[in-house]
Amino acid sequence: MKPDRALLVAFVVAVLSSPSSAQEGEKPVSLQDARRDFKTRLVRTERDKEPLPEPADPRFSLVKYRGPLGDMAAWLSKAPEPGKKFPAIVWITGGLPPGGIDESAWEPAPADNDQSAKAYRLAGIVMMYPALRGSGGNPGAQESFFGEVDDVLAAAEHLRGVPYVDPAQVYVGGHSTGGTLALLVAAAADPERIRAVFAFGPLGNPADYGAESLTYDPADEKENRLRSPIRFLGAIRTPTFVIEGSRGNFIPLLSLKSANKNPAVRILEVKNADHFQLLTPVNKLIAKKIASKAPDSAVDLKADELQSVFDAHQVAQREAGDLATLAAMRRNGVDLAQPQPVRYFLYADHRKPLEDAAASAKQQGFDPGEIKEHKGEEGDVYHELILRKRMTLRDLDSVFGASAALSRIAREKNVDYDGWEVGE
Repeated sequence: MKPDRALLVAFVVAVLSSPSSAQEGEKPVSLQDARRDFKTRLVRTERDKEPLPEPADPRFSLVKYRGPLGDMAAWLSKAPEPGKKFPAIVWITGGLPPGGIDESAWEPAPADNDQSAKAYRLAGIVMMYPALRGSGGNPGAQESFFGEVDDVLAAAEHLRGVPYVDPAQVYVGGHSTGGTLALLVAAAADPERIRAVFAFGPLGNPADYGAESLTYDPADEKENRLRSPIRFLGAIRTPTFVIEGSRGNFIPLLSLKSANKNPAVRILEVKNADHFQLLTPVNKLIAKKIASKAPDSAVDLKADELQSVFDAHQVAQREAGDLATLAAMRRNGVDLAQPQPVRYFLYADHRKPLEDAAASAKQQGFDPGEIKEHKGEEGDVYHELILRKRMTLRDLDSVFGASAALSRIAREKNVDYDGWEVGE
């Protein structure tokens, strides 16, 4: 078994990210006004000339939307049913460049890392995945959070004109780099044309992605400032929700929260969630709210309800994992009616948290083994703790209870619980 991927990603992002703050006493200026007559200077030209293909899923079609540089490609989901108008969302996927789209828009994804946001489509909401400038065969070059803002606004405007879309219910959402771009879009958007923005895991300052990932020079203060959503929070008039887990891009979240004085912007933390785990349950909640609201009603999100749906999702995921392991044991001929030796796995980057976890687990009736050091495929060092306990696997309360206890200890000690198997 390997250490949890999401924990390592969250740790790396937290180290690389640094907080940024708005100028004290700065008068709110819209992003569009601040950029007026400014021409960005790119330090390198990057362009993906491969045209966006026709989607392999018949529920989508390849469309063109009119952007500032000309016709741009996007995937658009078809009408959930004929003869009606539906809410719609422009979804900006993560990674670099932001807005890069692929078959994940419809392919199955793990419930702890579904970056497609397909929960909206499944709830009867029209989805548009736009390719942006310099990507998917579109004109122009990638500008790393500058001209892409105008591309997303153009995509939203196109969506408003789709015959089966309610133009009063067009939303924008994005994750990671897509969340950073979505937050910039909020700073440029007309609230009469975009109903709300949902930015998952954004950074306030794109320089934190690193100069090697950007096509402009982040050392140029004005270039960087005009790409930094933290500088324009005060100018946002569209209802905007910034959402991240406490184990994700948390330092940038705190920076955004500290800088924000705008009631139109709500910064929401989901405790114990990483950069990816919250996407499925929170997008499901948002989609349900959008789909069930009257057209003239506003969508509202509160931290406690996000926490509630995330916690319930995590319990369901953990118990589903326990049931899958039980099914495998049964297929392998393990007698579930007899007490069996069970091994549980905890991981961390350092030894001390596992020592603390071992002490807590021992009080709960687990037998901690030796903490072992391992090297990952890329030479990174991590530590493993195996705990043992005998139990009758047919007793689901005991099986679920043991996993719940170790999950709780893992959260408290900031380590990863990675399931169990039968064995000495």
